[in-house]
Amino acid sequence: MIKRGVLNAAAAALIPLILVGCIGEEMSDLRGQIEEIKQSTRGAELEPVPKLEAYIPYAYSAYSLRNPFEQAPFLIERPTVADSGIRPNLDRAKELLEDFTLDSLKMVGTIDIEGFWGLIQAPDGVVHRVGIGNYMGTNHGHIIAVSDLRIDLIEIVSDGVGGWQEREAYLPLRD
Repeated sequence: MIKRGVLNAAAAALIPLILVGCIGEEMSDLRGQIEEIKQSTRGAELEPVPKLEAYIPYAYSAYSLRNPFEQAPFLIERPTVADSGIRPNLDRAKELLEDFTLDSLKMVGTIDIEGFWGLIQAPDGVVHRVGIGNYMGTNHGHIIAVSDLRIDLIEIVSDGVGGWQEREAYLPLRD
């Protein structure tokens, strides 16, 4: 039985011999093309090397001004806003449609069985039944009305200064 190492060594020795056998008349075409290129570019004038302009150093003169990368010695106070008492209920269980932004949801119809319900298609293609009191959208949107043409919501969004505010939104019926 021949050992694997001996076979590998024999194969490695044969590869250069096989490659040398591939060099033949095919290489004459390549050599011909190289000669053509050499002849066509012989005697061609080269573009002169562009002249470089002398470097003029910039004199920085703003050492006496405040460093923009250091914190200012004074504090900028935010306007104080009275607490409106509005805040999302983060302790309740999230509903399925709260994983999607409101603009990615699509109202596709209504149904009147044991109450009036809106039909919402999620981006994954699944149609969900929603009614007054359900939540949807990523801004804590609480459904307050369902009609044939749209679903009305109240969203709770940040007011930008550490508090919360309510914002009306709606999802229209789409064809």
